[in-house]
Amino acid sequence: MRIEAIKPHGFCAGVAAAVAKAMAINDCVYAYHPVVHSEIVVDKLVRRGFKFVNSVDDVPSNSRVLVSAHGISPLEEKSLRNRSIEIIDATCPFVWRVHNAAAKFARDGRLVVIVGDDGHAEVEGIKGEVQAVDGAELLVVSHVEELIDIRFTREKIGIVAQTTVNQEVADNVVAFFLRKGFDVLYDVKVCNATKERQEAVKAFKGDGLLVLGSSTSANTMRLCSVSPCSNVFRASNIEELKKIDFSGINFLGVTSGASTPESFFREVLEYLGGVNE
Repeated sequence: MRIEAIKPHGFCAGVAAAVAKAMAINDCVYAYHPVVHSEIVVDKLVRRGFKFVNSVDDVPSNSRVLVSAHGISPLEEKSLRNRSIEIIDATCPFVWRVHNAAAKFARDGRLVVIVGDDGHAEVEGIKGEVQAVDGAELLVVSHVEELIDIRFTREKIGIVAQTTVNQEVADNVVAFFLRKGFDVLYDVKVCNATKERQEAVKAFKGDGLLVLGSSTSANTMRLCSVSPCSNVFRASNIEELKKIDFSGINFLGVTSGASTPESFFREVLEYLGGVNE
């Protein structure tokens, strides 16, 4: 089986910065949501004494909390500060850009359309920015088809996107509102790392693709969904990899989500027998 390492792989800049910030903390600290969606990274932090919580209410007063790369809502931030909790902010700069755009659209009286996965930590934080504006309205969609039967009451639309969505999906949502004649402003630029990985996967011409990363990682799962390969596999650790049957695959591409450590990527290539030059 021929194997190709598809570039880019390993941490993106935002994840690398978030992980570095976490690793620089030497004392016990709470973490709101996984710092990044990688069981490998989370397990390492747990061994270092991190206590992960899924609600800001679970962070004790007068303690410290690390906010994940996915960000938090203004209401959650206020709750933490009101209880004298020190916030260590590891939010990705690209995510902050989306927060700011969503808040501005809401203040302008626009219906804020968020293209992304409802319930994802990043989307929840973006929703919180809109909900903090009195009278604001929002809508979360993952595909343009979800818009077809909706009756809209506002003519002014502001569109933002989760940083890890498929760029084509986000562009299709924008095109839908423009075709309908709405007053549209938008900021749907997917982060560069996500876009580059998606484009590389789409361009790969093999008959099999192995994506390394967690099922909880939106950008990892997006790589699986945009691949044109007839056989797509995913593994978040070596144990999962060993269960995959590559029988019949002649040319396998190996890529990774932006939250997957480079060390795991190299370990997988070694297990598979190395890259064919």
